[in-house]
Amino acid sequence: MRQKSKEASLARNKTLNKPFSFYEKDQERAREKLALLDEIDDTMLNQFRARNVPWRILIPRFKMMVERDEHEREQRLKKMAEKSLHLSKLPPRMQAAEESRREKD
Repeated sequence: MRQKSKEASLARNKTLNKPFSFYEKDQERAREKLALLDEIDDTMLNQFRARNVPWRILIPRFKMMVERDEHEREQRLKKMAEKSLHLSKLPPRMQAAEESRREKD
């Protein structure tokens, strides 16, 4: 008797439960992707095939890119160092001592 009532309540719960709202959207997107894949012809996929880039071109180009990145990094670090030096200050007592030392000179 108890088992029948449990089964009945489970069946009722399953009918009342609705799937999440995004579940149906995801299912629809998956169907659309499959439809697009069916439309693409094999000849369209095999139209263009690029050759490998020769090493004579690839190595110098890579070296130029690395050097440019290093130069940009050095410039950026130098700029940030100058900015932080410009914004930095000494503690008040040390700053007063530094000013008095400059006045003596």
